[in-house]
Amino acid sequence: MFAKSKIFGTKLLDHVIGIGTSIFVVVISCSLLPAQQQVQIDTTRDAACINIAPDNNFGAHVNTPVGVGNDGSIRRGLYFFDVAGNIPAGATITNVEFLFDVVANDGSQQSADFVLHLLFADWDEGTGTSDEGEATFDGASWNDSMAGTAWDIPGGVFSFITSGGVLFDNPSGAPTTFSIGNPTSNLIQNVQFMLDNPEFNFGLILRALDESTFGSATQVVSREGADGNTSGARLIVDFTTDVFTTSSSSFTLDRGFLLSGSLNSFRASDDQRLVLNPGFTLDNTEAPVWLQFSTVLGNASPASLDFSFETQASTPGLTATYDAFNYNIGEFEVLGEIEETFNVDSVVTGQLSLADHIDPTNALVLGRIGWRQTGFVLAFPWEVRIDHVFWSGSN
Repeated sequence: MFAKSKIFGTKLLDHVIGIGTSIFVVVISCSLLPAQQQVQIDTTRDAACINIAPDNNFGAHVNTPVGVGNDGSIRRGLYFFDVAGNIPAGATITNVEFLFDVVANDGSQQSADFVLHLLFADWDEGTGTSDEGEATFDGASWNDSMAGTAWDIPGGVFSFITSGGVLFDNPSGAPTTFSIGNPTSNLIQNVQFMLDNPEFNFGLILRALDESTFGSATQVVSREGADGNTSGARLIVDFTTDVFTTSSSSFTLDRGFLLSGSLNSFRASDDQRLVLNPGFTLDNTEAPVWLQFSTVLGNASPASLDFSFETQASTPGLTATYDAFNYNIGEFEVLGEIEETFNVDSVVTGQLSLADHIDPTNALVLGRIGWRQTGFVLAFPWEVRIDHVFWSGSN
């Protein structure tokens, strides 16, 4: 589409006739801010352990029995949440709620405290649906954590320290949502552990705090039983990540004419703009304005990285192409194109490849923007105006 420019070290070799180059360099500007975010993580595995049906699995049942029955039988719910798959590594967990919906109970349910614990052993969900008839042996039960593997302690192996609790009082058995967790509960530390150590994340177990008192049993909606009115167990997690924004530390005008502005003109979104006119090209397929930008990242291995710019044009009919330098192939590659807006700012962002677009030796990143005429323009020479150029991401 366009003539490509090779790069050797940090010097761009201009191979188009008659183009002047100006370079401006200042100290890098970088800011780090904690970004507060929230995510809901639904359980991807749930099952139950019941001591009066010690070999039966409940992994496919529409409800998960929890609590103590009127006959003294003990029921415990098992729940797995893929924390590391939903929250970026290195995030800080600030609050967690465990939500569960109940839809029935075994007769007149007695008020009782329900508590969560961190599980210490892995388990399988299984396909069982009932405590009646022949037992299924393909998932967790009171005796086994998975097919052919017994729990070290029947009923599940878990921390004796509670992650949090809630007073459970629902004698009518009406569909109700209960919540466990607050800013001071151990659940925050547990979910942080799950995030930081995904290989040791085996989930949580829900049970009655006093399993010697009869009558607290209820039915918790499982992921298989969720419908439009009820949901399976889920975590609502608040967390922060270190988000950085780094302005360009230099720019190179590879083609075009600088009318006004300097490096400081595009270091913030403040309507102080770098203004350019088109230069000379060999044919109309080439962009008559090309700008290259660079900076050195404070972190050579961020979790994510974007290249962004804020721009406008003095006329419709222009297209901006934005590139990033790929250090593996040794040349710029196109991230995308946009049609410029007429006298209205557009903020454009392209996602970078962490493996390709960061120089592994010095964390240098290079971006490039080119403008060309692709439609009817109101006047010539036209102008392009750049208000802000920056890289942003998370650590």
